Amino acid sequence: MNAILLAAMAPVLWGTTYLVAQHLMPADMPLWTATLRALPIGLLMLLTARIPSAKWLLRIMAAGVLNVGLFFALLFIATYRLPGGIAATLGATMPVQAIMLMWIAKGQQPRPVQLIIALLAIPGIGLLVLAPTTHLDPVGLVAALLSCSSLALGTFLSKEWGKPSDMGVHTYTGLQLTGGGVVLLIMALVFEGQPPTFTSSVTLGALWLAVMNTGLAYFIWFSQITRLTTTQLAFLGLMSPVTAVTLGQILAGEVFSPVQWCGMTLVLLSLLGHQFLTLRIKPQPHQSTANVSAELIKD
Repeated sequence: MNAILLAAMAPVLWGTTYLVAQHLMPADMPLWTATLRALPIGLLMLLTARIPSAKWLLRIMAAGVLNVGLFFALLFIATYRLPGGIAATLGATMPVQAIMLMWIAKGQQPRPVQLIIALLAIPGIGLLVLAPTTHLDPVGLVAALLSCSSLALGTFLSKEWGKPSDMGVHTYTGLQLTGGGVVLLIMALVFEGQPPTFTSSVTLGALWLAVMNTGLAYFIWFSQITRLTTTQLAFLGLMSPVTAVTLGQILAGEVFSPVQWCGMTLVLLSLLGHQFLTLRIKPQPHQSTANVSAELIKD
């Protein structure tokens, strides 16, 4: 349970992305915003690091492209093209995508109740943030869905490959952020040209996104990733859109309607329901977390 609570801090910090990006960063430069979020803090974390062998470097960098490079690029494109918290809404599809990925890649067929609980979150977050007058940009919608797919696959590969036993979490995190950040830098230079002017708001936003939203959040995420199942991590990701909408209410003066409170309840029920299912199966002394996950989702 402590691992679950600690890991939940990461998506809570990620939930600040939307507010900071929309109010402090330049609205027409999503790729530069993504680059400033990942690359500087990644390089900083590698200042005293020892570079691993070519095999491990290739694996970690590949995972970084999915967890950071593609994920950040698609996330910020969705954030700038979709109104309100709709980009966060589509994050509710990640548990379903993670369950399907584990089914296809590992042959771990989900129990019907687990799939139902996962699907429960989607209308829940829909009720939470969607308004009848919302205009849905198709490019933003596709980007938001693909960002979830990229993170789900990156999380899966990070767990499958692991890391060298003598490598610290800060080095592992720094390598992923740097690998993804380099890809983002290339895309930003090609598609958006020169970096933005560093006004006081851009500087403040970039510092928050780099240090708290990314450096700290990903350090927490990667430190807990081997202690939880892929599906558990995906369900914890639902804390991000809940945080995004809550911050919008508190800081932007928004007021929840009864329908939105119903949506919040559905999301929390989905999150807590899955954790309850996981905790029902307690590992034996000889049983690993992976075994528990298999027991949970086998038919």
